Amino acid sequence: MLYVGILIIICVVIIEYWLYQIVRANKNKQSAISSGIREIGVPYMPSQNEENERMDTAVAEARAFSAREKLIREEKEARVKILRSEARAELIALSKTVFNNREITDFFTNCILPLQSLRLDHFRALVEVLKYLDVNGNVPSVVDMYKNDPDQKKKFKGTYGMLSQVTLITHTLNSACEYMRIEKFAVIGVIAMLCHDIGKSMSKSDMCYETDMHPSKSVMIMRGMKHVKALLEFEMIENAVRLHHIEHQEDYFARPIREADGRARAREIDEIRALSAEKNMPEPTVKKISLVDRGPVESIFVPNMLWFSRDEFVAEIAKCVNTRIGEEGFWSGIDVGGYCYFKPEAIWTTIEKIHPTGEILTAGPDTREMYIKGAISNLNVGDLASELLPEAAYRHWFDIYAGEVKKLSLVLIPLRSDIFNDYRGTFRGRKSLPMKQITEIKPQKKHKLW
Repeated sequence: MLYVGILIIICVVIIEYWLYQIVRANKNKQSAISSGIREIGVPYMPSQNEENERMDTAVAEARAFSAREKLIREEKEARVKILRSEARAELIALSKTVFNNREITDFFTNCILPLQSLRLDHFRALVEVLKYLDVNGNVPSVVDMYKNDPDQKKKFKGTYGMLSQVTLITHTLNSACEYMRIEKFAVIGVIAMLCHDIGKSMSKSDMCYETDMHPSKSVMIMRGMKHVKALLEFEMIENAVRLHHIEHQEDYFARPIREADGRARAREIDEIRALSAEKNMPEPTVKKISLVDRGPVESIFVPNMLWFSRDEFVAEIAKCVNTRIGEEGFWSGIDVGGYCYFKPEAIWTTIEKIHPTGEILTAGPDTREMYIKGAISNLNVGDLASELLPEAAYRHWFDIYAGEVKKLSLVLIPLRSDIFNDYRGTFRGRKSLPMKQITEIKPQKKHKLW
């Protein structure tokens, strides 16, 4: 019995000690909660006042952020208005440029000024080149290499003998007009065309007119031109000028420049021969070739793109990527394999949102096409995935595949995905199941240039 009593006493002591520890632990927890200290495994529940204070702070921060964003946006809009105002003022000043040479004046008035959608930097470069020709272009477009050798003089009475009487100004403007018939909207191509032979004005040496030398001299002169060298497309123009006499050269601009150069020479020879036949003259004499003689340059609508902002356009068109449009849920833009492909109507919808003027909102199909092409041409060099397109095109037919199966073909405009780096985080989440099934988009090879 003694042992049983001792065991009972021990159990009671243990139980009391255990209960004491439980009560003590509860008191510590209550003390921790009241002092705002969280214990491991014990969630802290803020009071209503603390919650209200936190919400008020969050609202105040959101309002301050919104106010800052509004201020930044207003400052940006104010800067844009100032820049546009200054750009318009400079464009007006440039449009009033006076040239001494009548041919250059006629070309500037009839071929350049109607293109009021020219970017300011392009307009500056055009005026700069024309001013250079105005001062230095009154030299033969080819040289009489045998003028001091009577025995060899007869060898120069053919084609080169005729063309030596055509001035550099006349030939350059003839070539530019021919180029504008081939590539109506490639403004940088017109700049390249005006620069392609300016190296012939650089030296009095007959050697400066040799075919294998004057392109490199033209490039040297271009590099000394402030506004030409400042162009984003300068490297492309420089390569085209350097390569314009190299046969089978597949440079983007070199081939049409070479073609326009050839057409201009053919027209000049025909006119000289016609004039010689009329006057029954043994030695051909060149006449002053006017714009009428060069033939009409087709009058086309050129949209005004001064309002265009590349960053604003990219931000707006990014909203079309992987987004379903309409009740049928068709997409207007999709991100596949490092490229973003857009239907032309997506580009047009973006233009309407950015610049909803009466002219744009009431535009017909042809006008819309011009605005779409104007927007694409005003992007940075490299934004358009030209490696997927035929030469000089900005859109093309593409085959769309789901696995190995070809689903359909569409006319698309491909842009590189990396221009959307700030927005690509949202692209994948917007893809619906049909879009996720598209694995590859390939350009068609059978379709010709648009």
